[in-house]
Amino acid sequence: MHHPDTSLARTVAANPLSYCHTPALFQIAWNALLIERNRRFRPENIGPARHRIEPAGICSLSERIQTRAAELGRTGPVALICPGARS
Repeated sequence: MHHPDTSLARTVAANPLSYCHTPALFQIAWNALLIERNRRFRPENIGPARHRIEPAGICSLSERIQTRAAELGRTGPVALICPGARS
């Protein structure tokens, strides 16, 4: 049985930080690597991700928002103002 070239799949699997923005690419890469070993990929056995993949040294989205709000001088929640809204 002839297997496709898996060099790109190996690159994706070996460099998760470079491809963390496209999780579906990991699935395709793992599938290609398993096919190479005559195994079958079963995504239903994987389940949801148990952790977030983010580059090292980068704060969570919440922390980044809070930091930016502090830079803008916001120390607490801002009142929602809706011009023309009825009370």
